[in-house]
Amino acid sequence: MSEGKRPGGLTAPAVIHFVFVVWDLIVLLGLAATFAFIGKIPTDQMNETQKALLEALKNLGLPAFIFIIVLSIVSSRFQ
Repeated sequence: MSEGKRPGGLTAPAVIHFVFVVWDLIVLLGLAATFAFIGKIPTDQMNETQKALLEALKNLGLPAFIFIIVLSIVSSRFQ
C-alpha cells in the first residue's frame, strides 16, 4: 500500500479564505445590482417606512456607494 502525501497545514485556512473571498464577491455583486436597479423597484405595495428607506438609498450617491464597497473589502481582509 502506498501512502499518499497529506496536504500541508495551511490547506484548510486557504480553503476557508477562498470561501470567504467568493462570498464577499457575491455580496459585492448583490450590492452593485441593488444600486444599479434601485430605480426600477416597484413601490405600489410598500408602506411609508419602506418607501422612505428606498428613497434614502436612491439619494445615497456614488461616494457613499464607493465607501461601502471599500469598507466591505477592507473588513473582509480582517476576518
